[in-house]
Formats: sequence, C-alpha cells, structure tokens
Amino acid sequence: MREHQIQLRRRLESIKRIYQATDTLEDRIAELENVEKAIRAQTMDLKVLRQHIGNALDFDNEQLESKVA
Repeated sequence: MREHQIQLRRRLESIKRIYQATDTLEDRIAELENVEKAIRAQTMDLKVLRQHIGNALDFDNEQLESKVA
C-alpha cells in the first residue's frame, strides 16, 4: 500500500512538471511570435528607407545629368 502511494505521488509530480513545462513553452512561443512580429515591422521600415534612399540618389543623379547637359 505504501509503495503504491509513493508511486502515485511521483506520477502526480511528473504530471505537474509536464503542465509547468507546457505553460512555459506556450509563454515562450508567444514571446517569440512577438519578436518575429517586431522583426517583420523593422524589415518593412528598412525597405521603405531603402526606397527613399534610392529615390534620393536617383534625383541627385538626374540633377547632375541636367547640369552637365
């Protein structure tokens, strides 16, 4: 009887650890999804900046070409 109780307690502790690990994983997944979202937003910002820089360079080149001609 005593051995059976010990086994049941061990199983209960194992189940508790599994639930805690599951909660921790779910929290970590949510955290990583937020990081991914932030990185995607930064990537979009960088694409916009790159386009603006390209437009500015094109404009400068056009201005130089019109002065030379």
